[in-house]
Amino acid sequence: ALGRAEALELQHEVMRAVERRTSQWFTLGEMAAKAHIPEEVALLMATRFFVKSAEGAREDCGMNMIVEEDGYNLEQIRPDGEPPIVLVAPGLAMLFGEGIQGWRFSIDAVEAMCDYVKKFPEVVLCIRLKHQRTMGAHHVFPKTRDADFELKRLVKYCTTQLFKKVRLVPPRYMCLGASGVSHLEEVCSIFIKNCAAQRPEPEAVRVTDPKSLWRTCRGGALPPSTLFPPVPLVGMRGSYVRPNGMVPVGSVGTVVGVYEEKNAGTEGGAP
Repeated sequence: ALGRAEALELQHEVMRAVERRTSQWFTLGEMAAKAHIPEEVALLMATRFFVKSAEGAREDCGMNMIVEEDGYNLEQIRPDGEPPIVLVAPGLAMLFGEGIQGWRFSIDAVEAMCDYVKKFPEVVLCIRLKHQRTMGAHHVFPKTRDADFELKRLVKYCTTQLFKKVRLVPPRYMCLGASGVSHLEEVCSIFIKNCAAQRPEPEAVRVTDPKSLWRTCRGGALPPSTLFPPVPLVGMRGSYVRPNGMVPVGSVGTVVGVYEEKNAGTEGGAP
């Protein structure tokens, strides 16, 4: 276990790491430039587009970093005057302002877009020529005899990527992407290992007031609300306090995601 001073030092180190990771967000135009594709192509690839097989089955081959309400796109307004409801892939896309120019994409999203473009340039070419949300497989892969086979290869690629695996959330949230969580885990592990090497004996803490000691055996009671911050932030260190929760009570970790209460609550991760 870390001492009080060491825990505070680790908290500062974690927050510096979080600041480095969360500052790397790119506009749609910047992401398109890094992938060497037009901005309108990047927008369609980042949202949803469909490719139809010879039998007429539609496959969603978009990256789903931004998923609009059915029947609308990001540039449309609903009859009630409101923009379409959207969900986003956490750690990949986030809404910072109004309109399309308000969207930002993480370094993980940029790398995923570049990889998609590199492995399936036919998709980019077809979108540039047709700029339609639904395209036939024979249009996407015109130079092959078996377009449906190439479509299956494209679908398999998409389903194995992070942008298809994460659970969608409302567009305003705080979260680290997969690479950010891995970096944070490395920072914490190295710090804790160095502390253990310098101080082999754990620090003893004397409790003078029994009321200040929270016991997990109290029938599922939660610790005092004064122990919780009013608003949790990504990078905050803490302990898991639910006696019958998903992980052992007392487990120490770092907040890596904060979402709206109606969706996902707070996520923890990194040792």
